[in-house]
Amino acid sequence: MITIKTRSEIDKMRFAADVAARTFTHLNPHVLAGRTTQHLDQLAESYIRSQGCTPAFKNYKGFSGTCCMSVNDEAVHCLPSEYVLKDGDIIKIDLGADFEGWKSDTCKTYIVGTTTPEVEAFVRSGYEAMRKGIEQAVDGKYVHDISLAVQQFVRPLGYGIVEDFVGHGIGKNIHEDPKIPCVVPKMAGARLAEGMVICIEPILTIFRNPLDGKAPKILKQGEWNTKTEDESLVCHWEHTIYIGPNGPEILTLREEEK
Repeated sequence: MITIKTRSEIDKMRFAADVAARTFTHLNPHVLAGRTTQHLDQLAESYIRSQGCTPAFKNYKGFSGTCCMSVNDEAVHCLPSEYVLKDGDIIKIDLGADFEGWKSDTCKTYIVGTTTPEVEAFVRSGYEAMRKGIEQAVDGKYVHDISLAVQQFVRPLGYGIVEDFVGHGIGKNIHEDPKIPCVVPKMAGARLAEGMVICIEPILTIFRNPLDGKAPKILKQGEWNTKTEDESLVCHWEHTIYIGPNGPEILTLREEEK
């Protein structure tokens, strides 16, 4: 069931989202070669708690971390570990904050040190794909419009779009209706309405399968960790969006985006 949030509920979500956004500002100087993903996770948890929130992901369905820390060909939901970041790695840090039971959810892809122009363009394109989807998060439009905007931007660039994981509504629960795929669904999907809060999150792969033009298969490793079957790189961007009276409001807008 899709829920419409009240003004007071939106205010609580706005605070949870702002804390999540500021957590990235806190992490930015620490995403360096030589740091472990477990160390970054501990920094994120400490900061979120210091701001009067709790980590939204911690203990969710048994997830033990504060953040999902997915590196290179790892896709999503990967647990923090003793993996030591190296120059040229790309790491997707997916996190959320909980304020009085109301959640936020956001992801940023970092390039550690330096990489190739090809990878830089790939990561930048993932961000732009997300923004294209956000533009369609307007009262009266449909989930289909978000999906189409992302797909039409990404496919000509030659990247794959991971279909196994999708965007979603958010509120008291991290994952609520509606589901928001980044490829065009068979049906138009839910009608978007003022008061809805959703998460838009393109997950792209840098190489597409030459046999069928689709993103590579995602393999699950253990309870949480996932990776691409052909070891192709993955980037992942996500924002929590309030569908307001004046269009989409990015609740998790980060300092460098303002």
